[in-house]
Amino acid sequence: MVDETTCHLVGVIDWAEAKVGPFGLNLFCLESISGKLHLRNGRNRYEDYHVLQDTFWDTFKQEVGRVTDDDTRAIRVARDIGVLLSHGFTSRLANEQKHVPIGDDEQGRYNTLSLDGFLINPVTRLEDIV
Repeated sequence: MVDETTCHLVGVIDWAEAKVGPFGLNLFCLESISGKLHLRNGRNRYEDYHVLQDTFWDTFKQEVGRVTDDDTRAIRVARDIGVLLSHGFTSRLANEQKHVPIGDDEQGRYNTLSLDGFLINPVTRLEDIV
């Protein structure tokens, strides 16, 4: 969403919950396309992971304009929360049952592997995790 008077980005619609959320809430998807998840071996990054990350952030800052360290930190906090919302709970779609913490079933194990890769494993966890 864009503020009509300033033309600044003020929010992003999260279609999973059909709510406006802070910018960056779904930014963990950039991480998802920067690597792959193996059910046996966990998460691995592609060889050009850092090139993709640097290209994204350089382009983002160039297109948006002035992005302060506080802005970047807020975006990364939203990204980290997005990981927890997306992988730490069952489906968040409005037309499905209420979301609950993941369990010990096939989908829960898959999400646990994702959480480990994004948040815990020092080799693959999100950079600058807060």
